[in-house]
Amino acid sequence: MYVLGLDRDATIAKRVSRRIRATFKQVVIAPFPDGEHKITLPRLGGKTVVIVKTMMPANDALIDLIFTSETCRELGVKKIIFVCPYLGYMRQDKRFHVNEVISAPIMGKLLSRYCDVLITIDPHLHRIKQLSEVFSCRTKTLSANKILADYINKKIPNGVIIGPDIESSQWDAAIAKMTHISYRILHKVRKSSYNVKIKFDDSLSVTGKNVIIVDDIISTGRTLLKTIKHIKQFNPRGIYCLGVHGLLIGDAAEKIRKTGAKLICTNTLPNDYDKIDVSELIGDSILRLKL
Repeated sequence: MYVLGLDRDATIAKRVSRRIRATFKQVVIAPFPDGEHKITLPRLGGKTVVIVKTMMPANDALIDLIFTSETCRELGVKKIIFVCPYLGYMRQDKRFHVNEVISAPIMGKLLSRYCDVLITIDPHLHRIKQLSEVFSCRTKTLSANKILADYINKKIPNGVIIGPDIESSQWDAAIAKMTHISYRILHKVRKSSYNVKIKFDDSLSVTGKNVIIVDDIISTGRTLLKTIKHIKQFNPRGIYCLGVHGLLIGDAAEKIRKTGAKLICTNTLPNDYDKIDVSELIGDSILRLKL
């Protein structure tokens, strides 16, 4: 078995390969001046290949996954496993405005043609309840809850968990149960991608405690910033922002850092704040597969 690392995903691919005792190989991606990708695969001889590619930017990732997979088939690979630690195009799961494209099922149908198994971590499942609704290939949905809870237990004493919106509640409730600490879910009203209002429930005291804001995706940071601003009124000991997927669009990370809050993400997306490693979680899932 080979584990192929594409571009910036090479680090996590190497760690996964060590976990499953497979051979790591680098796929070289070189952009042409017009933005097209020149993709060069290493020499392959195995029957099964694991292709590690997080879907950010999603458009480039789709092309890289499809082209790499198609070439693997051409070179004789029989089984292909896609590992997409962050799975893009899942948030557009309904038609919010007339004639909008619903991207999630289209993306699922497309990727299903090019792999036998797809593994991802905490995909955005809201109106779509499970990946099998949009993928026809085998899928495996992993959760980072346990490793986030372990981080909290080791690094953040005297904590309370605050969920910034109802969509984060599945992570907050599970992690609160694992860590045996209290939590509350706030209510978010999103008028647009950059216009978010939050309704607060102040029944849980945070004074003198470490407030842990847990969310699956930290994108523009607008929701977190509003939550942090409100919480600071109650004199917490510290504020920690834990994200499964740190997209950190634009200057989101810098704005969060300037509030004094600490930003910690998993390494599903490589960035300066990816302090929680998911490679063992992915590797163990691959080892349990029956191909």
